[in-house]
Order: sequence, then C-alpha cells, then structure tokens
Amino acid sequence: MGVFTTVCFWGGQTKVYKLNLLNFDMRWLTIFLLFSLLFYGCVEERQVSITGYEKIQSISGEDISGDGTAEIKTYEYSPESIDKELGIYMQKMVITYPVSFDVGITGYLPITDMDLSEIKQDVAEFQEKRKEGESACAAALNLDADECLDEESCLSSCSSQACENTKKYNEEALGREIYLFNHYGDELDRVADEINEIDSVATQEEKDVLAGKLSTMIALSGAIKSSLLFSDDGFGACAQPQYNISMIREGLSKIGDVEMSPAQYDYKVLIFIKDGKTEDVVELYIKDSPPALVSVEPFSLEVLGNGKTYEQEPLTVGWDKVEADFPGKFLYYSFSSETAPDESVMGKWKYPGVRERKLSAIKYFNEFYENPIGNFMFSFSAGVFSLFLFLGYYPAIGAAISVWLVLFFLAMLALETIYHIVKAGVDRRDSKEALLDAYGAPMSDWRIYAGVGFALVMLAVLANMFYTAPVESQAFEAENLMATIGSDFAGAIVILIFIIGVYTIFLVVEDVLKGLMTGSDYYALRGATKEENMEGLAELREHWQALKMRVEDLSKTGMKVRDEYAMIVSVPIERLEQMIASGKQGMAKQLIRFNRGRMETLEKRLDEKVEIMEEKWPEWEGELAHALSGNEKVPMNTLLFIPMQWREWAVEKYISEHRKKGYVLEGDVIIKREIEVDKILEKKLREMLKKKSVKQAILLSEDVEAYNSFPKGKKSVANVLFLKLQEHIRVLSKKMGASQVKRFMISGEKNAAVYLEYKNHQALVVSDRAKVKDVIGEWEDTIEDLE
Repeated sequence: MGVFTTVCFWGGQTKVYKLNLLNFDMRWLTIFLLFSLLFYGCVEERQVSITGYEKIQSISGEDISGDGTAEIKTYEYSPESIDKELGIYMQKMVITYPVSFDVGITGYLPITDMDLSEIKQDVAEFQEKRKEGESACAAALNLDADECLDEESCLSSCSSQACENTKKYNEEALGREIYLFNHYGDELDRVADEINEIDSVATQEEKDVLAGKLSTMIALSGAIKSSLLFSDDGFGACAQPQYNISMIREGLSKIGDVEMSPAQYDYKVLIFIKDGKTEDVVELYIKDSPPALVSVEPFSLEVLGNGKTYEQEPLTVGWDKVEADFPGKFLYYSFSSETAPDESVMGKWKYPGVRERKLSAIKYFNEFYENPIGNFMFSFSAGVFSLFLFLGYYPAIGAAISVWLVLFFLAMLALETIYHIVKAGVDRRDSKEALLDAYGAPMSDWRIYAGVGFALVMLAVLANMFYTAPVESQAFEAENLMATIGSDFAGAIVILIFIIGVYTIFLVVEDVLKGLMTGSDYYALRGATKEENMEGLAELREHWQALKMRVEDLSKTGMKVRDEYAMIVSVPIERLEQMIASGKQGMAKQLIRFNRGRMETLEKRLDEKVEIMEEKWPEWEGELAHALSGNEKVPMNTLLFIPMQWREWAVEKYISEHRKKGYVLEGDVIIKREIEVDKILEKKLREMLKKKSVKQAILLSEDVEAYNSFPKGKKSVANVLFLKLQEHIRVLSKKMGASQVKRFMISGEKNAAVYLEYKNHQALVVSDRAKVKDVIGEWEDTIEDLE
C-alpha cells in the first residue's frame, strides 16, 4: 500500500497527479479477477440471431381414411446454422396424425350375420398381420411387453443394441415412443376384442357404435405408423409393421356411406441439434412456440428431456443446457389440437430462440488435469470440496477455492518478508525495522474482522439453502462445475460471499503471523495516540518543507530533480491530518514513520547530487568544451567521461551557460547551429505588431530590407525615408563625436518613431508615444538573449 504519484511535464510546467491507494488492498482485485476468470472469463455466451419463419423443405403424407387426402403428415424444415465456425446447426421436423375421427353415415345398409362375420374376419386378418410385424419389432428391441408399463419401465426393458444406439439421441423420447407403441397395440387389441363380441348390428345405433370402433382402429393404426421407432429421421430402431387399413375401411363400407373427418390431431415436434464434431463444449438454451394459428390443448402438452413450459399465451416450451455434441441429438415435445395441419398453418412456425454458451476452458483444464501437478491440485480441491459438502454445494466450492487463495496469499507474505529482509541487508538497514515499514499498522479491530468473516460464511450457507437452484449432480468435475455455476447467478454469489468471508478471517490470521515475525514492536503501533501523531506530523512537515525548497532551488540551477520532486509531492500531509482527525492513529503513526524514512533517503540523495555537482562539474565542463570543439554534431552516448545518469544534466547545463556558441540538444545529439539574427529580430517585431505595442516597423540587414510592415503602396517611400534618416543619424553622430548611435527617437504629439540598432541590423519602429519605453525594453531584452 502507498501513494503513487504521476509527474507530467508540458511546456516547462509540472503537473502532479496523486493516486492514493492507502485504503485499497490489491488482493481484493486478485479475488475478483480470479472469480471472474473461473466462472465467467472462460464462458463465452451469445444470443443466436435467427428471425422470421421456418422454411418448409419437404412434406410427406399418407391417406388412412381413404378419402384421397393425407391425414398423416411429416413436415421437414430447412436446417439453420447456429454456429458456422463449429459446424453446429438446427433442424425442425413436425409429425401430425389424427387421434380421433368424426364419423358420418348416410344410406345405412342392412347388415346380415354373414356381413358381420366378414367384418370380424377382416379385423382378425388385420390383427394377425399387425401382430406379426409388431412382434418382430419387439424382438428387435428385445422388449418384454409385460414389463412395459410406463415410459421409464419401457425404456429399461428395451435392452437391445438398437436401443443402446438410439438412447443418445433422446433417451426420454425413446422411452415414450416405446410406451406408445406398446400402449396403442394394446388398445387395438381391446377394440378388436370388443368388435368380435358384437352379436347383432340391426339398429342404426348399433351400426354407429360399430363404425366408431372401426374408425378408432384406423386412428390407432395411424398413431403407431407415425411412431419415431420406425422413422429414419427419428430412431429407426425397427421395421414398421404392416397395417392393412384398407381391410378396416372395407368393413366400414358394409355399414353404409361412411364419411370420416379428423376430430383431433397429435403434433410431435422434433428439433434436431447436429454438431460438426467440435472439441469445444457448447451448451444451447432453446425456446420454441407452436404457430399462433394452432389452438393447443394445454393439458396434452408433453415436453421431454428436462424441458419446461415458460408461458401459456403464447405457449412457449424450452430446454436449458442442451449439450451440442457429435453425432447429434433431438429435442421433443408434443401436444393435441383440433387445428388441421396444412401448409398455411405450418408455414407460420417461427424459428426457435437460441442462446449459445461455449465452455471453451474445459479443453485447457483437461490438459492441465493430465499434468501430475494439476491432477494433484484438482484432487486436493475435490477432497476439500467433499469435506465441506455438508454446508451445501456452492459453499463447498467456495471452500475448495478459498484454500488455494489462502495458500497463495501465505506464499506472497513469505516472499514479501524474504524480499524486505534481503533488501534491508543490501541497504544496510535493520531487517526488523524494514519489515515493520512493509507490514504497516496492525489490526486494531481484529475481533470485528473475525466476526464479520464468520458471519459471511454463515450467510453463504443460508443463501445456498434458500436462493440457489437445485443441483442435478454434485460431482466435483470441471465441466459440471462451470456449467452449473455459469447458469446460476445466485450460486456464483454464494461462492463469492464465502470466499470473502474466508479472506476476512485470513486477514486476522495474517496479522497474528506478522506479529510473530516482528515481535512486540509490531503491536506498539496499535497504541498510538493523537498527541504523539500530531507531534510526529509537525516534525515531518518541517522536514518536508525544507526539502521542497531545496529541490526547487536545485531545479533552478538546471539539476534534474524530477524523481525527487515526485517524492516530495507524494507525501500525504493532508491525508495524514484527516487520518489523525478521524481516529486512525495506528495507521497514521506507521505512515508518518514510513514517510520520515523516505525524507531521510531523499536528503541523502540530494547531498550526493550536490557533492557530485560541485566536485565534478568543472572537470566535466572542460571535457565537454574539448569534445564539442570543431564538431557540428556530437551524440551524447559518446560522452563516456560523464556517468549516464548525469549526462543529460551536464549537457543542458553546458548549453545554457554557453548560449553564444549556438549549441542545442535534439534528442540524444548535440548540434551546433548558427544564430539567424534576421529571423529572431523579425519574429520580435511581428510579436510587437500583433499585440499592437508597435504600429509599423522596418528592419534592414546590411542596408538591405529584411522586413517591412508598411502597406504595399508605402513600402518604397518608407524605405527611402528610413535610409535618409539613417544617413542623417550617421552625420549627426560624427558632429557630436560619437562613434555609433544605437537609438534615436523622433517624437510627435501622439506617435513616436524609434531608430534601433544591433551590429549590422537597423530597425525603425513606429508606436504610440506612451509605449516607446516598453518597445525599447523588449528590443533590449531580445538583444540580451542574442548576446
């Protein structure tokens, strides 16, 4: 800690800016930077910009009612890129099929026992062919139908290699499709048995019941035919059984003129996520909504794969942390609706909203983990995590991080101690005194720090219980940690609070360690009084003022004292007064002692500079005169007889004391230049004209015009008059016995003309009579500079 000072030089003026860091501990910055790096610096997140409606790529369908219109439809949409760089893209597919029909019969036909028998025979043949195909599918899945009672048990009972291969695409959807396959098959058996038990179909009502049951078999057959188990775009786990629905429709035709229209549809929505085999860990957050034209039955909504419903109007479903990995997977949800699917409706399906998160640091962490040291550090952290897991998931992570922060700060304290001990030896200073200056004042309120630290740790534990989201996996794995913390802001805050609490407790421990290394003198600062500090500050201020005046005086001699001046202005006199007034006596005492040492060091440096200046300057001046004699350009790095830290000062001092020799310093090269008197005098006359102390001016160099400010039409007349005046002055000087006239004035009531001379240069200046003395003074100052 200390006061940092920036000294800037512009146009010969010095401006000093102070940055007081007395109350700022750089280790807090370390904590926040590490926290940001661990949980947010290694997570790249962006919103994928996809707008508008999905484009239908293809439509396929099947007519199961026999009216020439396809009731089962599959809509495949064009793929859309999510991350071109990584080759990740998304594609939607929607499968629709009727789950019930409205049946209308006109022209009822009489049904004889023979007709009923034929209808039952058609149903039996349909069932035989269906069961043959379904049994083959069950065998391919190695499925035990008796154990398939719900989605979970159906997935467990499916033990074939085909099931194992397809689980990775969407395990929950596979379980659901197997369950529906088995359930719809059982329903077909049930309806077929009910038809087989019918003895008579004599009345219109009995005919309606039979027609309803036959239409139900058609709907159930269509539902099974739409299963993802048979679809190449879905699971493709087994071949589709043969459903000869025409035989069922043949039975309907024996009842009368039957018209079937779908009463309700099921929509299966699949969103495929396909990855270009990237090594990066990418998570997607996806939200999708059915078209506004589709009236969704909310109770029928099923969102699988940890999906959830966000809103009711418009209905929105979504999935968090969908991992995009090779070879890909799909998301699944379904619902029922009375809205018939057609191109005008299905073409209004908006693109899903997608947010992408890249956990790019995982691959670097894995490389670190493979290193023996990294493996040990991670294993050690996992042990600390397990030890503190009883406090909660996020506090345990905080403990695993805190242990390394504490070890790091302890190592820094050890290095700081060694450094100051070694430096004290080099500076021939007492090591204990050096450590006391480095450590600063002890903690006077350590009890408060300890209490606050424990309170923060408990706050983190309570916040973990009530404000964080449930954690699916409590395994201490890098991918799991980053994914979980990066998606739960409350959890990240819990970790930060826990770390700050541990660090606050560590400050108390650190204070004890400093006391053990320096003894009772360290704690003596804790008992500092206001009177003692006021007296010490008065002595420091007196010493400081004396050194400030000395630095300013040495600066006037040309000595380079930038660093010394920076040290002077960095002494926080006003800050010390505020600290004493506010009761921070321990810190004030330490800072007074620290700055008193700095002033003593500064005084020694100034004494050394003055000694060198007085003893070495005469020698350096002679050597410089010899080195510059007869040379137009001399690089400073060739002046080896002057030490480097004094070289620039000596050269500038020499140039300032020998201006008439025309030397200037450009960069690191000393250059001799001829003084252009004409330009200097002309510049001075222009300056006086600009500020209106002079009205008109003429400058002659060896009787040739060098400058003339008179208007264009009067320049020649002014020159002739000036030459005549010059000749008159020369004649007059001879009559008066003078060798040279340097000034001559012609005065009127308001204006005056002054003749001025310097060597072979003459000037005639016209000005207000009252300003003549100022004009002559400025001219003489310029001549003095030239001399």
